[in-house]
Amino acid sequence: MVMSSDLPFLSTDNQTYDKHSFSRDNFKAPKLSRFSFNEYHILKCISWGADGVVYSASFDGQKQVALKIFHHNHRREEGQPYTIDSKGLVTEYWAFERECINAGLLKMIAASIEHSKSSGEPIYLKKDPTTREDAVNNLEAFSDEGRLLKEDFQEGDLMAFKSNAKITDCLGWVEFDPTSFENATAWVDHGIRLGQRPDPGPIFGIVYEWVSTEKLEKEIARSQLEFFHITGFSMRWFYPQNWLGNGILVDFSDIIPPFEGLGWDDAEYRLYRKSCIGEMEEYLDSQ
Repeated sequence: MVMSSDLPFLSTDNQTYDKHSFSRDNFKAPKLSRFSFNEYHILKCISWGADGVVYSASFDGQKQVALKIFHHNHRREEGQPYTIDSKGLVTEYWAFERECINAGLLKMIAASIEHSKSSGEPIYLKKDPTTREDAVNNLEAFSDEGRLLKEDFQEGDLMAFKSNAKITDCLGWVEFDPTSFENATAWVDHGIRLGQRPDPGPIFGIVYEWVSTEKLEKEIARSQLEFFHITGFSMRWFYPQNWLGNGILVDFSDIIPPFEGLGWDDAEYRLYRKSCIGEMEEYLDSQ
């Protein structure tokens, strides 16, 4: 049976990301910290998809958060898809792994940005990244070594990183006993038939800050998409249902880090502006 302690992308400590000390090795093997709690209450089922189920929830009597529970709890053999038999949905990636890695990276990037602001030391990135190498170099520019070294780029290709993008905060990963979680959600109207869970054993989830539904604004959404692209993430397409607030991504399986085995595609990254930013602008112009 899968154990959380065996998963390399999870930290069992309640680590913080404000110490501003992240090596390139940390960025190559990111870990998401655990979210600790004593009790929880499931308030409502929000949505259901190929990756999992999203609930509104409250932990230890605190404010409302979004809890994403994942259908699958372990990595499949190479070439074996992740399926939800009752719905016929298939993904080629393990969503829990991808989202934990993404959240861990974004936490370190945010801490590095805060360090840059407080110290006055700029972070230099390649202006128009188009390859996996560009993406990796831009991502690692937020590491301790990357903030100091710029030899990976020609000087004319560099830009000092600036962004006002507001990224949905991830509070950490959680693990539930299947029986207790099923009891906690037995009363919830899911609006769909969940069917049998595809994987026996522990239930994994990720806790995110709550983002309300508002009218999407083109410039806010564009700043998010530009942020993900310049920091080294790819995205296949723009899914409007995965954006809330005034233009904030809330589904972090949509972005793909430049690592092997997580669904990265060189052509998709190269065409990012047309396939994602262009689709977003076309969608919002039609509303």
